[in-house]
Amino acid sequence: MTHMTLMRPDAGTACDVRRAAWESGLTAQARVVRAWVTVQMVNDVARRTQWHEYDFTTADGVAVRFKEAGGPTGRRAGDETLVYYAGDEPDKATASDPEPGKDMFRAGLGLVITGVGVVGLTSVMIQYW
Repeated sequence: MTHMTLMRPDAGTACDVRRAAWESGLTAQARVVRAWVTVQMVNDVARRTQWHEYDFTTADGVAVRFKEAGGPTGRRAGDETLVYYAGDEPDKATASDPEPGKDMFRAGLGLVITGVGVVGLTSVMIQYW
């Protein structure tokens, strides 16, 4: 059995990673190796991020360990959960349940906000040009 411990510093956006894993149709039972919370201060406001590290074995017998931000706060070390992974990149797995509508909404909202900003800045440029 081969073992992979892979980090994904430049794996694309979290939405892209999750979407590829969900669309592959491949799943496996995983075990939570550890769970922890990081706290980042942003403008004097604490931003808490729940992290989980998972172990699972692919259908091909490859052992994989990966870390993922987010997920339920009640998930503890030793818990079992279902993970989704792409066959060619099992290290880009996710333990998040498929929520493509939520990801689409976030992307759409981002585009709307960007569009409003561009229109606003363009009108200011035209007015003072």
